[in-house]
Amino acid sequence: MENIFFRFVSMGGPFLWLQALLSLVILVLTLFNVLRLLGVGELGMARLGRSVDAILFWGAVTAVIGFMGTWSGLLLAFRLMARYGLSKPQALFMGISEAHITTAVGLGILLIAGFLWLGLRAWIERRKAAAA
Repeated sequence: MENIFFRFVSMGGPFLWLQALLSLVILVLTLFNVLRLLGVGELGMARLGRSVDAILFWGAVTAVIGFMGTWSGLLLAFRLMARYGLSKPQALFMGISEAHITTAVGLGILLIAGFLWLGLRAWIERRKAAAA
């Protein structure tokens, strides 16, 4: 039986592979910053804030890549429609599904990255307030 993750990513086209990679980057950055927050002293708070901001940045990059995947999927759909006309609707819907999958995944990753960023930023502010 084929792995459902790889099947889903292959349906989303090449941009979804890049989004999957960037979601791993966001996960690693989050874990790295949580570990730093658990053991960081007051001198590292400014650098820690910039590192936490990278989570939101890569989430936004993932959303932009999702919109690029939308264009790629629509171009695929138009090429397939030009080649087959409407005689093969499955081919047309392959491009449309690529367009929608990459957009939805990109916006979903951005939403998750935004919540992670918000939580870590609040944690940093609480640590600063407790230190003052």
